[in-house]
Amino acid sequence: MRTALRWMCMGVIGVGMWIASSVPLIARAQAASCQFMLGFQTLHSLDPSDSGDCVNNQYLGNPNGDQWQNTTKGLMVWRKADNWTAFTNGYMTWINGPTGMASRLNTQRFSWEGDAGAPGTVVIGAVNVASDSNSCVPPLGLGLYSAAQADQLRRSDPDVYLNNYIVTNGVPSNSGFSVSKEFSFRNGHYYPTVTLLGSDENASKAAFVGWLRSICLTDAQVSQLDAQYFSATSIGPISQAVGALKRKLPYYYDAVAVLYDKDLDLTTVVISARNRAIGEQELQSFLQANGVADETWINNLNVKYQ
Repeated sequence: MRTALRWMCMGVIGVGMWIASSVPLIARAQAASCQFMLGFQTLHSLDPSDSGDCVNNQYLGNPNGDQWQNTTKGLMVWRKADNWTAFTNGYMTWINGPTGMASRLNTQRFSWEGDAGAPGTVVIGAVNVASDSNSCVPPLGLGLYSAAQADQLRRSDPDVYLNNYIVTNGVPSNSGFSVSKEFSFRNGHYYPTVTLLGSDENASKAAFVGWLRSICLTDAQVSQLDAQYFSATSIGPISQAVGALKRKLPYYYDAVAVLYDKDLDLTTVVISARNRAIGEQELQSFLQANGVADETWINNLNVKYQ
């Protein structure tokens, strides 16, 4: 068990290099004849997109009796000591635990794991990735909110909950993504802006979703967030275009006004409620004329209809 857990705790760079260098070679040689069995088959059926396809059959991974199986996206591990089955891609771990399928960063541990509290890790609560859980406890607090208030906010307004959580606690370092603390606000909701930092954008996005699950957001709540994703390579040109646009504000037209508060870095769009369609079209024309694709490029955006 300890050997498997140590492997799952290895740094992102080291494990990422191992996966990148060895899995494709194994896949070419053995993918045609392998299969998932027993607990690994169950784990794969619960989350095939994250775990990937098998590239060999399970094998004895260490002297402790743990069983391992390589996949196209990482490694499956059956831990003999506690009879739990897990998958890791090098920085995220998915575990078929007592509450069902749950995911966490490799620097975190669920309270029910055998090595919870190990040096260099943070103990977190767990939430089933498919449905809500009354027992989920966020790993960190939510500022002035009590635990009960934070849980109620998570259930009723996951966008506000996430905004407060990031402002209070930030996001994990070296996680493959970053999230702006200034969410855009339009149509009564907050929208997070996520920068995908890794070379594999799908893996970075999966890491972000896995982190959302680790702070007790369910899959249904994650889908409601409508996060805006950008690649790290696109941030430079986007920032330049948005910066140039802000220097031209305020802007007024027939059914729209665009204002900018430099001290708060807050962009406010006021659209005529009577001429909503015209105002929205005027806004898009103004943005595109200044090299900004749409309003999702602008962090800390507040859209009003009045």
